[in-house]
Amino acid sequence: MRLATLARQALAAAALFTAAPALAQDHPTLRQFRALLPSGTTLSFATLAPLPGSDGGITLGNAVLAANGSQTTVESLTLEGPHRFGMGRLSARNIGTVAGAAPNVASLEVTGFTMRSRPPGQTAQPDDFKIASLVMEGVAGPGAPAFTIARLRLAAWGIGQRGEAEITGMEFTGIPDNPIDAMSIGRLAATGLDLASLATAASQGSTPGQQPVGRQGASLEGVVLRGGGAVLGGLDNLTIEGETDAQGSGNGRLALRGLRAERTPLSADALDAVGLDRLDASLTLEGTYEAAAGRLAIPALALGVRELGALALALRLEGWTPQAAQANDMSAVRLRDARLRYADQSLYRRAVRQQAQRQGGGAGEQSVRDMHAQMLGALLSSGSANPALDGLREVLLRFVRGEINVVELQLRPTAPVPVMSLPTTAQQGAAALVRQLGLTARGERTP
Repeated sequence: MRLATLARQALAAAALFTAAPALAQDHPTLRQFRALLPSGTTLSFATLAPLPGSDGGITLGNAVLAANGSQTTVESLTLEGPHRFGMGRLSARNIGTVAGAAPNVASLEVTGFTMRSRPPGQTAQPDDFKIASLVMEGVAGPGAPAFTIARLRLAAWGIGQRGEAEITGMEFTGIPDNPIDAMSIGRLAATGLDLASLATAASQGSTPGQQPVGRQGASLEGVVLRGGGAVLGGLDNLTIEGETDAQGSGNGRLALRGLRAERTPLSADALDAVGLDRLDASLTLEGTYEAAAGRLAIPALALGVRELGALALALRLEGWTPQAAQANDMSAVRLRDARLRYADQSLYRRAVRQQAQRQGGGAGEQSVRDMHAQMLGALLSSGSANPALDGLREVLLRFVRGEINVVELQLRPTAPVPVMSLPTTAQQGAAALVRQLGLTARGERTP
């Protein structure tokens, strides 16, 4: 009797073991995941295990996704919270596309995944998906160039959402047919942007739509460019931030720090032209915008190059509406006023020295300055008295003679000037342009 009972139990176990693969293939979570895969993609796996403490969660071992003759292997794939249009959570470990090679992604975790289905024949677009969060670590892409990413994070990906993105530890190597054969980026981040619509616009080559209202920002840090094993240049930091409202009005700021070009065979001629061993520049820009009237105000745009000089610009425009900007139509844009200031540290002196050396034949720096003065005198002269033009000429001549090292130009027209009219006015001579712009000049000497 005991033997018969054991036999029946063995037969039942054998039947269950035989049916297990079929039952695994019919697991509801697995069925839902397969429904999300692109057409023509197949999924196989070595093991399937329920996930303890979850409602329908499963883990697949040694899974293989195959499509169009290629395949992707996943050492471990966990699926939780399946629903008709997506998955509550998906995590994977050691994802690879080349058999026997190191994994392309060490780990991946996605939460809140939803996919919009498209009619047959239509290509999926980046904005078809919504993702609450995504984190990838240990990303590697072979080829030319090859690239690696230490960590990639996305949050709130989807149409109309204020998304976030961050990439750290990115490096490109083996860039072909380029003097810059390697590049590394310490950190790249963005916040407050509709990343999904931006990605779709980029893939389609179209103009992105209006971004969500509120604050947006982007930053780039720790860029290093290399060529032939040597550092060619880089960038310490680039930050762009701003705030917009529903009408498209807002304010913004850009700051660039530590833009460098090292002395290499590629940059030697340019650096020699200004007598520098390396280039180190910075840039800041602040502005406000009123969309309805197309008023653009830039109170501060400053460009500085260490050891050479600094340039500062402030201006106000009107008529640059969103419609005009989209159509690239400058016909209604008018200049209200502007101020341009240049503080020279050594750029002009270096340029004069280089020109004197190129001319040779005993020509000294003073003869080059005299030539520049003659050119200015011929350009900024008129047949009648013109105090504004005379004042501009005198300030620039003092700069050429080395008496001052700061020149400031102020533009205050009596009425806003159509930007498109300036080339025509310039053809009438410097006096006409000075008169239309209400231009005045002043100079000073600073340490």
